[in-house]
Amino acid sequence: MEAGAATVHLHTRDPETGKPVHRVELFKETIHLIQEECDVIMNTTTGAAPEVPLDERKGIIPVLSADPMVKPEMASLNCSSLNVGFLNRKKGEVILNDVQMNPWESLLSFADTMKHCSVVAELEIYDAAMINNAVVLRSLDALEEPLHSQFVFDVLRGMQPTINYLNIPQGFNPPRCRVVDVCRWSERLYPRPHSNSSGWKCESRF
Repeated sequence: MEAGAATVHLHTRDPETGKPVHRVELFKETIHLIQEECDVIMNTTTGAAPEVPLDERKGIIPVLSADPMVKPEMASLNCSSLNVGFLNRKKGEVILNDVQMNPWESLLSFADTMKHCSVVAELEIYDAAMINNAVVLRSLDALEEPLHSQFVFDVLRGMQPTINYLNIPQGFNPPRCRVVDVCRWSERLYPRPHSNSSGWKCESRF
């Protein structure tokens, strides 16, 4: 935060195993600890991990929103299904090979839940098609302008950082995203084991 970040994109991990989990009690605990040290916009993930059910991913929003002390200002909304993978470039091996499902009915349900809870959707854009999906959600009144987007570049599952992808439709706020291979808060609260068989790495976006 000392570097000027205004928003925390928040994931949680199991304190025993270090594996990504999506448990509301961990979100509450982490939000309280962050709030003790700085005043930032809280942006909770609804992406979680591919194995987390859709209802569980979405379910943290109404629960957190019911408590003014931990209600997030924003929550992420992945704008399509996406391949999830990390590449060990030295070995030429894919160390995670999965798909996170985000079908249309779920996108609408996620957007409606956030709107009902007065939580601003942060539109996660991993590839160019997701821009159009966000425009469609807006046309269905599932989203309200201005749209807040986060373009996630330079990861295996999506688009690469070229100027062509920054031709943003009218109504979108300019995206700001940097992918960093460290989760300062998650790492401080729940240190990961030295061996992580899941293949996941931690991505904190500022």
